[in-house]
Amino acid sequence: MSEVRLRPLAEADLVGRSEHYRPEGGDELDRRFFDAAIESLRDIERMPGAGSLRIGEMCGVDGLRSRRLTGFPCGWFYLERDDHVDVGLLHSRDRREDCLPMHVPRPTAPRLEPIPKVAARAREAMESSFANAVNVIATIAHSRPISKAFGEFAQAILFKGDLSRRDVEIAVLRMGWNCQSVYEFGQHTLIARAEVMTEQEIYLVTRPIAEGNWTPAEAAVLQVVDDLYSDDCVSDATWAEALAHFNEAEMVHLVAAAGCYRMVSGLLNSTGVQRDEGVPGWPTAPTPT
Repeated sequence: MSEVRLRPLAEADLVGRSEHYRPEGGDELDRRFFDAAIESLRDIERMPGAGSLRIGEMCGVDGLRSRRLTGFPCGWFYLERDDHVDVGLLHSRDRREDCLPMHVPRPTAPRLEPIPKVAARAREAMESSFANAVNVIATIAHSRPISKAFGEFAQAILFKGDLSRRDVEIAVLRMGWNCQSVYEFGQHTLIARAEVMTEQEIYLVTRPIAEGNWTPAEAAVLQVVDDLYSDDCVSDATWAEALAHFNEAEMVHLVAAAGCYRMVSGLLNSTGVQRDEGVPGWPTAPTPT
């Protein structure tokens, strides 16, 4: 059985549609809708291959499936990943426009080959480090000005701003998950694991915010990232909540960190940078003790 993981857009859509049904039919209709949505997710978890491929064919997205909710004119879009089922959003009809927010498959081979001599130098420099970012360094090196500028900006985001290192890594990991950039997530798993987060916390970054034992400030970090990912603007409510925990300089740092690593995720995904040796993939649910 594959674990189902809802994207932030899917969580928001579930809440939004639930709120839509409540005025129309009261709490009973709202409950029926929510129960149907959860039951459909359980069916996807049990039999992910049973969903219709029609919408994927319409959208040109290999493997994109849909599954209807019993008794309601909507359903889920989802993609099977190696270790989970990625549920993107609810849809109302089998329309091409409805599936555009879903993720297309990521390249499984480099589109730009790492420059060998740069890779050799990077490998030597990282020989005694827990990190291994050879492939990204040797890929971005195709553009020397971008490579130099990116290195300086990333160092400022990660180590020189006002946010704590823990808050930065929570933001970076969440954006990597939202963008489905396994390279970024894997690299920052190594960093977070070595410095500021547990394995369980790294896993919980991939889950709905309410599932984690986050502090109010950490929950605000995650929501800021989700807002930026979903609509490229932090909502008024999210901004007010975050401002209750962070000062102005920290807010700039937080938004910049999320934006920077959305750009990084897009660059890594689009150029097909592959994980280096020893870099982990997506986290798995901790084994109950």
